[in-house]
Amino acid sequence: MARFRRIKYKTYGLRPYVLLFMIHSLLLANPLATTESGNLVGTIRDAQSGEKLGWTKLYIEELNRSVTAHDDGQYHFYELPQGTYHLQVFRVGYHDRKIKVSILAGQTVQHDIKLTENTLYTETIVVEEVDDVQSIFEQPDLQVSGGKLRQNLGQTLAGTLDMEAGLSQRSMGPAPARPVLRGLSGDRVLIVEDGQRTGDLSATSADHAVVIEPVNADFIEIIRGPRALTYGSNTIGGVIDVTHDYIPHGLPHRVTGTVSMQGETVNRGFVSGLKLTIPAAPFAFSIDGSWRSATNLKTPKGELKNTGINTYNFSAGTGYYRQWGNFGAASTRYRSEYGIPPLPAKLGGHPGGVEIEMERDHYEASAELYHSFALLNRSEFTYTYTDYFHAEYHTRGVSPDRTQFGVETHHLQGRFYIPECGCGRKGQLGFWTEFRDYSSAGLNFTPNTTERAAAIYGYQEFQWKKIALAGALRYDVRNVRPDEERYSVFLDGLIRERTFSGFSGAAGIRYAFAEDWNANLNFFRSLRTPGVEELYSEGPHLAAYAYEIGSANLNTERGLGTEIGLTYQSEQIDFKGTIYRNAIRGYIFPQNTNQRSFQRNDLFVYRYTGAHAIMYGAEATGHWHMFRGWNIDATVSYVHGTLANDEHPLPRIPPLQGKIGLYFKSTRLKYGLFINHADAQNRTGQFETATEGYVVLDLFAQYNIAAGRLLHTVSLRVNNLTNTVYYQHLNRVKEIMPEAGRNVKLLYRFYF
Repeated sequence: MARFRRIKYKTYGLRPYVLLFMIHSLLLANPLATTESGNLVGTIRDAQSGEKLGWTKLYIEELNRSVTAHDDGQYHFYELPQGTYHLQVFRVGYHDRKIKVSILAGQTVQHDIKLTENTLYTETIVVEEVDDVQSIFEQPDLQVSGGKLRQNLGQTLAGTLDMEAGLSQRSMGPAPARPVLRGLSGDRVLIVEDGQRTGDLSATSADHAVVIEPVNADFIEIIRGPRALTYGSNTIGGVIDVTHDYIPHGLPHRVTGTVSMQGETVNRGFVSGLKLTIPAAPFAFSIDGSWRSATNLKTPKGELKNTGINTYNFSAGTGYYRQWGNFGAASTRYRSEYGIPPLPAKLGGHPGGVEIEMERDHYEASAELYHSFALLNRSEFTYTYTDYFHAEYHTRGVSPDRTQFGVETHHLQGRFYIPECGCGRKGQLGFWTEFRDYSSAGLNFTPNTTERAAAIYGYQEFQWKKIALAGALRYDVRNVRPDEERYSVFLDGLIRERTFSGFSGAAGIRYAFAEDWNANLNFFRSLRTPGVEELYSEGPHLAAYAYEIGSANLNTERGLGTEIGLTYQSEQIDFKGTIYRNAIRGYIFPQNTNQRSFQRNDLFVYRYTGAHAIMYGAEATGHWHMFRGWNIDATVSYVHGTLANDEHPLPRIPPLQGKIGLYFKSTRLKYGLFINHADAQNRTGQFETATEGYVVLDLFAQYNIAAGRLLHTVSLRVNNLTNTVYYQHLNRVKEIMPEAGRNVKLLYRFYF
């Protein structure tokens, strides 16, 4: 691919390496030794056979510390402040557990743990010495980890989560796919990595990829309800948090890590990954690297041109651990080249497709301090700096058309954790700040813009016997300042500085009204400010196949949501059902005018507009353990969206869809099949193409075995076994090609 000169930024504030040095010097000079420390050690064993279980992940929630047990089953936590904590335990083929442990100053506490085989398939945590209502309330809406993550591992984050209830994927080809939650996309669904924003532009357009490689992810969580507001005010759809631990969150006793390799046939794709944690007390070092390559996607009707991808991601981090807390820093480099499939000119596309180059350099520094104050037991500070660059081009005549985007982002965040007291459970106070410098060049005429944002928030949980409550309140302010001020006929107003502010909040209640039964009710009010592209876009967006025009007078989106859920959990059956309604005033979306731009007659004009949108829907997941390791899983989800002003359907809403799976599972082996179904979607927005329903069959098998000091896992999956021709409604290029044909994927991973 040809390369173009990068946009030159105006540089504001401190460069990242200067700030890292200042934080590091401050912490080492003033260790704040306010607590006395102790150690926690033990051995993990099989509850029936007594066999030592290595490669077990242990995580202390309150301290954000994690270690991995060695091949002999032994684990070690060093320099823990005295107190009582919740220890979570995860191991391939076994039930997860949560245990309450107490650390004593100056002592080494021995706590051996027994795990039971996971012959019953359940993704929930088995709780010991912790109240059931509290543990359910603390869990994310969904967690994908372990065998489930390996089984569903896809080329992208969206592909990895596509099998879950309430999730779909927006795409313009396989590379830029992005998750859609309950029909909501863009930055109404906040995607974070290790709890921090990625700094990319994936939320702004369907052609922009998410800069997260899933192959080395430890687990993926979806968070909704009041706790989502601790991440941002625009979380009406939810938060997707991908945990990589680029900064090591624990001091291992010896070297640990994983090596992964996966191949697939539908695009001759291959990905490899290495994850390594190295101890050098009181330091720990981590290395995380991956490389992915794929050619054009094959479908039952032929090859989808210009859909290849080449991506690599590399990160190096370090952590420093003392009884007063810890400090860490990491640097990540991400590079990707991928294509957007060609669309015929009559559909507003380019017959040769569009090439995209994407680069991100990300730096992070974090500090955690432990305290013995009555109102504060831990504080956490994080600074991130991201330099993101994105170029799009295709050839017209002699010279290529090109568009470039660049974003330089600084984030500074502080969290202050409140200890349990009486009926008060987990709580936190926090602040968040952002500086963002947006630039564009080439054919796009969006003005260079700087954004400054800040927020403060509070979150608290309460519990009275069988009732758990949670509440969150957040206040945000954002200033958007373009480099130029001028009147634009196209943007229907004056391009000018804008300031937005407002409150968001949420409240939730969970009630254990009977044995094995829980009900929950959530209310929330979201706040979303319009983005730079929505306010000031003016020009062709090559890879989106659109001539985009913003609206300088757009106002803040304000959403009101209600969610009612019911959960049942027993030894044989797990069930969770939810119904919800979201009403969003000022819902901003690019509306297809079905008119060609007179500047670029090959592109249709998409104009950003705000409207009153109402969305409601339901989703359910269920599991039934039948007998002798045989299980059935099922999910179903439905969403209905309407523009309340004119009763027209909202565009790009997924149809009724679900899956049902039958499989056998033992400690080492799992195999079965899934049937995926989607109804036709004939309820479409203006100028949107309807899609037919489909049924697709998938097969899978997994096997794991311990040999020597290694734990080996093999995952085989065959997607679209019958090579069915089908179309997903949220695919922007469905007019020219169906989804992928038969695909055989083989993943091999070993832990050490």
